[in-house]
Amino acid sequence: MELLLIFFWIGVGYFIGKIHTYWKLISMLEDVAQEKGLDFAAELEKYAEGNKEEETLVKKLQVETHGDTLYLFDHDTDEFICQGSSVQELAELAKKYKNVLYAAVKYNDKVFAFKDGNSTEVTA
Repeated sequence: MELLLIFFWIGVGYFIGKIHTYWKLISMLEDVAQEKGLDFAAELEKYAEGNKEEETLVKKLQVETHGDTLYLFDHDTDEFICQGSSVQELAELAKKYKNVLYAAVKYNDKVFAFKDGNSTEVTA
């Protein structure tokens, strides 16, 4: 029982030390940033926004056909992007309405690449 209690207090001390070290590191970074004239919180926010943009740079899209009309959807969220009569038109409209610059698009058994409003078929 005493051995269990000793391990418990060692674990508690470890986690408190870890939290204290993290807090000290953040406060030191804030102090250095302030000395250099930077807003630490704003810089962290810019960094986080930049990473979000990188993660969503290439979108995965899929095409559904109903009659002669093609419908473009986000593969992950099933969000409607646009509709058109050809894959090239979908690429142009996706850029125009949803600012889709780069995408991998599945249409039937084919895969297309959208790049800045242009569509090209990807072959193996």
